[in-house]
Amino acid sequence: MATILLAEDNEAVRLLTQAKLRHQFTVVTAANGRETLDILNRQHVDLIVADVMMPVMDGYQLVRTLRAECCSSPLCNPWTASGRAFLPALTIISPSLWITRS
Repeated sequence: MATILLAEDNEAVRLLTQAKLRHQFTVVTAANGRETLDILNRQHVDLIVADVMMPVMDGYQLVRTLRAECCSSPLCNPWTASGRAFLPALTIISPSLWITRS
């Protein structure tokens, strides 16, 4: 079963999303980008789904950090040690950020 790492600071959204995905995937959760990086140092995942706006480290900084670290030696990175050249990451933006409200 594929493993998804869900990075979301809103606990209700995190729990709901985890509940929807857990029947088809193994779901690991983190509350911010820093926790996401900590999990990646301990565990292999197949996909990261990350909120953009999170405390400590937001989704943009998380992706920048992953890109920078994936360029270094595969021996230093658990997500490239398996021979993968990259780790897919999806960042999620709330519709309220682009819908104009009256």
